[in-house]
Amino acid sequence: MKSKKSYLFYILSFISLTIASCSPPLWFLKDQGGTTYTDRQQLVFTHMWQRGNADYEMINDMIEKFNESEIAEELNVYVRGNGINFWDYWEKVNLSISGGNAPDIFLHAVSSTPLRLSHLLDLTEMYEDDVANGRETLDANEMFFESQINDIARYDENNHMRAWPFSATVRAVYYNKDLFEAAGIEELPTTWSEMEEISKKLTTYKVDGDPSSGYEIVGWDPFMAEGQYIHQRGWLSGHEFWSYDSNGRPVPNFTDPEFIENIEYLVNSYVRKDEESEDLLEDWSADISQRGIDAFVSGKLGMVVNNEGLYLTLREANVDFDYGVFLLPTVDEDTPTVNWSSSYSIELYNNDLRAGLSDEIKEQRNRGAWEFLKYLYSEECQGTIYESGFMIANTQYYDEYVYQDPIFTELSKAIESTKEAEYIEAVPNWTSDIQTYVNNIYSDKMTVQEAMESIEALLNDKIEQYYFSSRN
Repeated sequence: MKSKKSYLFYILSFISLTIASCSPPLWFLKDQGGTTYTDRQQLVFTHMWQRGNADYEMINDMIEKFNESEIAEELNVYVRGNGINFWDYWEKVNLSISGGNAPDIFLHAVSSTPLRLSHLLDLTEMYEDDVANGRETLDANEMFFESQINDIARYDENNHMRAWPFSATVRAVYYNKDLFEAAGIEELPTTWSEMEEISKKLTTYKVDGDPSSGYEIVGWDPFMAEGQYIHQRGWLSGHEFWSYDSNGRPVPNFTDPEFIENIEYLVNSYVRKDEESEDLLEDWSADISQRGIDAFVSGKLGMVVNNEGLYLTLREANVDFDYGVFLLPTVDEDTPTVNWSSSYSIELYNNDLRAGLSDEIKEQRNRGAWEFLKYLYSEECQGTIYESGFMIANTQYYDEYVYQDPIFTELSKAIESTKEAEYIEAVPNWTSDIQTYVNNIYSDKMTVQEAMESIEALLNDKIEQYYFSSRN
């Protein structure tokens, strides 16, 4: 196989979500500024808006308003925000949970919620208790899309929710409207073949008609940015990666010939169709990377798969071109679109598990955290969260916020087709476990067939190890 330089432009490092032990009790840490409530029970809300973040003060003000509310005073509680930077966040939260010193309220990833189920407060039971006692409450079924409810409730054997979606993460295709207009493209693509044809029309060279001069504009690379994930590509071609044998063990399916053929089609797309095209794409990517700017933001890329975060980047960059978004195309018009969610969740630690607390304090902290959770889904807080760049989760306030913005409006259409990656207990991090081999496809170190065979072997080994350890 031909030797090629690494496609560092496409490689994304996944954050380990392993749960370990030992962390100082967060609720004993001294308050950092703001009003103190020394006569109240403290609750800790761990989040990603650390000191110095542009939205730090806005989030602190939101927390302070809860602390000044009647319900906080009635329950004799107050919330202290604990902002941690994104890169340290996951490990610190996991350490605190496994060490028995978890924050009362925290953000995490919906896909990993099953790892924490035994630690979490049952939110469905809290809602039912509100109803039984005539308290004002929030019904998850009225706030969230059915796809979000299904993703979280299916983790619990009683279909109870032990987390609520904090945000609605979706993938979509961003496209440069100015480039589309210049190329005379009027219809948006809905299939991979249509994406291919539009890519040909959008792609130009530095010297017109001379491929050797290098790409000036790249129409579309299927694997750039958030397009790199094989499981998303599989779903878009109607493929399912997991089944179960007669013993209930998970069986990975990455070597299905039709699936491999579909991925090979993308690997051999217009800007990757031969060695010369791949070299041009690599040079173009390297040039964009050296300038330290996102390829789409640079105006040199016609279409790209990305999430709502790119919209924030585009707004901050104040780009000089018009752009829009559309739903992820599928392999053909008969295959429904499926959107990988990977949303943030908000979860409450079950204080009944804390040692050394009286039943009264445990109940107080659980109820206080629950009331703060409900507060976060109020119109005012959802507006604050929206302003900080998140696609809010409470659909009751989409008219006030999401639907006032044409890009967010289009992105929201993808939520109903979202799907979290299957949670497989034997290989809970399978989507990240396989990425090394997926990257080998993009860097031309492996064929699709070789990579998928290696992935299947890896996952089978991990599954066998898991069940061997369980037996012993």
